Amino acid sequence: NALSMKAADYTSVTKGAVDGKEAFILEGKDGKSYFDMSSGLLVKSTSPQGDMMITEYMTVDGIKVPKAMKISAMGQNIDMTVTEFVLNKDVSDADFK
Repeated sequence: NALSMKAADYTSVTKGAVDGKEAFILEGKDGKSYFDMSSGLLVKSTSPQGDMMITEYMTVDGIKVPKAMKISAMGQNIDMTVTEFVLNKDVSDADFK
């Protein structure tokens, strides 16, 4: 999750490309994160556990969230599409019973 990233966890920032688009590449001990230079959005991440490509975003309540992803981990390839993303849903005590 790009929101939980800590600058101290990264050792270098370089420029490169992902699918023909220029990207900033943040590299640290846990892998690399690729951000599209034109949109600023995370488009790829690599780690010892596996790789993820975010191929499409959708806007929910004015916030861009991943919609389509390709995940490769532990010998498995997964295409994932989010059909609904709910932000700040009303939660009551009854929801925890």
